[in-house]
Amino acid sequence: MKVRFGKYGIAFYTNRFVHVDAGATTYYCFAFIRPKYLANNDEGIYRHEMLHTRQWWRCILSFGSKCLSHLVMEVDAYKLQLEYYPATENRLKYELLYSSFLAHRYEFSDQLTQEEALKLLRS
Repeated sequence: MKVRFGKYGIAFYTNRFVHVDAGATTYYCFAFIRPKYLANNDEGIYRHEMLHTRQWWRCILSFGSKCLSHLVMEVDAYKLQLEYYPATENRLKYELLYSSFLAHRYEFSDQLTQEEALKLLRS
């Protein structure tokens, strides 16, 4: 298992603890990323998950006063992910993919269309 240390968290490249329909899952300051993303040199998913560890610390250290909604946290993380490989190779493809994730994979998805998610990613 490969381990990467970030400023705010630790990433483990493993299939363990990753939600069945996800490429990665973050719990507190620990990110679990499927090994296939390491093999594909996917820096974007690592940055996405490390942002979630930073968001977690901000919430904890502010005693909850600086916690963001789950939607805002995910939009911010996908926006960051778009700035790294492989999204930089075909931005439109990944904007559509990530907006689909936002519209279909989260508890807030029943309140968000893919078109609305795409607007959020582009804002």
